[in-house]
Amino acid sequence: MKTNLKLSLLLVIASSLLVGYATPHHGMTAYEYRVVRGVTDRGGLPDFEQQLNAAGKEGFTIHSTTLIPEAEGRREQALIILERPAR
Repeated sequence: MKTNLKLSLLLVIASSLLVGYATPHHGMTAYEYRVVRGVTDRGGLPDFEQQLNAAGKEGFTIHSTTLIPEAEGRREQALIILERPAR
């Protein structure tokens, strides 16, 4: 009796999961991205902040950030990928 009950319960759970995966996902959203690159020292920071503020007003949020270290002849920079729901 216990074996039949366990198998029945397992069958109901498995079929529920399969039905859940087979239904369309209405919550899926497409995104659009923008890459902003700027110098992070005082000389380049105001322009970088303006780019980020303008993108924020357009509805973009930060998706990821990468710092590019200072090298010979090149200042420290940040590479920021922004995203927002596609319009």
